[in-house]
Amino acid sequence: MSILPPRPTAAAVRSTRVNSLVKTSSPEIQKESKKIVAREATEGAPALKNIRRDKRELLVDTPYDFHTTHLFCDFDMRGRHRLIPYMPNHCIWVWNNKYVHEGFYRLYKMYQLEAFSFGQYALRLFQIEYENYQPDLPKGA
Repeated sequence: MSILPPRPTAAAVRSTRVNSLVKTSSPEIQKESKKIVAREATEGAPALKNIRRDKRELLVDTPYDFHTTHLFCDFDMRGRHRLIPYMPNHCIWVWNNKYVHEGFYRLYKMYQLEAFSFGQYALRLFQIEYENYQPDLPKGA
């Protein structure tokens, strides 16, 4: 059976992690880490400057009336990129502008979510009407 030599500590190697607080009982390591952190703070990069950023564009002014804007777009189906030319004009407009800014992308995702949720709802109505659909009810209900 061989005994492994002891591992060198951070103070012996002269290296500590600068960005983390060293929690140890060894006073040598604590002193060394304070020196390194203080040296990095005084000799590091220049002071931070605030970067001016524009506000996000979230509102989209759609060129359609209320009724047309709230018509459906089946953006949740497979192969939709091949079916876009056959969709209504407002769907084509949203598809073409979805990457213009964040507001258009949110509008596109809203149409996609509506298509999914109302598609699920229409499927359930179809099952209830035409098939012998029995929902799974919990026991005792």
